[in-house]
Amino acid sequence: MAWQFPKSDEHVSIIGRTGSGKSQAGAWLLSHSDYDIRPHFILDWKREKLFNSIDKVIRHPKNKRLPSEAGLYLIHLDPDDEYIDAILMNVYDMENACIFVDEGYMIE
Repeated sequence: MAWQFPKSDEHVSIIGRTGSGKSQAGAWLLSHSDYDIRPHFILDWKREKLFNSIDKVIRHPKNKRLPSEAGLYLIHLDPDDEYIDAILMNVYDMENACIFVDEGYMIE
């Protein structure tokens, strides 16, 4: 069977060693996603320059309810952030949203 790109309704995990291009692969997948149809949220602990440089990204404060409008939203977090549970529940409640977690090990 030939390799295929993931569809917008499929889950994707990117696993690799430090410096192997995981964030770049994630950004590439996001660039081909349907963020113009449903909301997509990037959870970023590293303040990744790549995500900050995306033209269409909308910076969203971590302590505000997430928007349900289509768009590509960037949320900067800190390692001891108390907002992560609320953010994840907001996305869960939306049902038709996408979340990209860079450095997933940061979620307890």
